[in-house]
Amino acid sequence: MWDLRNLGQSYVPALDEDSIRQLSTKAARALQRAGHRPGVELPVVMKATEKCCELQWVEYSPPTKKSIDDDTNVTEYAGMAMALAIVHTLYPESEWDFMRRTVRGEFADIVLVDRDGEEFFVEASAAQDQDPSRLAKKRAQLRKCAASFKAACVTEFGPPRAAYEEV
Repeated sequence: MWDLRNLGQSYVPALDEDSIRQLSTKAARALQRAGHRPGVELPVVMKATEKCCELQWVEYSPPTKKSIDDDTNVTEYAGMAMALAIVHTLYPESEWDFMRRTVRGEFADIVLVDRDGEEFFVEASAAQDQDPSRLAKKRAQLRKCAASFKAACVTEFGPPRAAYEEV
């Protein structure tokens, strides 16, 4: 089970509370926008095997006032939240933690670092609908990245599924 409410405590303890709240809330919004409720199963293909993970979160209540968030922003941050959960499921002993967002030209979205200082570049992509070519596109993008340890993580919210692949 992945509890998106504990994203910071469980997966990225170095990330500040406001960022954790944004990632968790946007993941909840993306899932609910696709018609899902807490407890939905997320099939994840990683390292040539498929694993189903139950997702839990606090149900999102839309704000009563206007928000600067649009669907693209919500989906992007939700994809990062899911990528962080997937990385920590695959590497529970490595203690990857958030280091920084990347800058243009690094060909990934986030950089994680382990206790030995090794960097791990992750391209986190998300969409509301299925796009079978998305993972291949993200792999091609990451091949331009100079980092030695890198991976692509693609999450689709309706129906929910994710794929993870090291490049």
